[in-house]
Amino acid sequence: MLFAALCLPIGWGLRTLLTLALSLGEVGSALAWGTGMSRLGFLTTHGFSALALQDCKGFLRFRISADGALHGAFIAIDRVPRVWGMSETPQPVLAPTDRSLTSRVHDQFVIRK
Repeated sequence: MLFAALCLPIGWGLRTLLTLALSLGEVGSALAWGTGMSRLGFLTTHGFSALALQDCKGFLRFRISADGALHGAFIAIDRVPRVWGMSETPQPVLAPTDRSLTSRVHDQFVIRK
């Protein structure tokens, strides 16, 4: 049944895709939905997925202050090093050897009680 989801003909519509996804269960519906949406032309580019771009990585950092406010910051890394080697200091163990690892705070927010 999962093989049928991976080989959807191009002429299948959204109604057939939803019916197939509902009948396959959780894992099968994820496969059918992703494959079907790409076959229908809705997922033509995955430009912002984690695996599509070699650079432009980022992560969220959270901190709770003494007054109970939640501080959040999005840390961005524009150019990710490609070659890593053993560091000469104990921490961190691995260090980039081809370029320096520079990060910047891209966005910040505070949620107060």
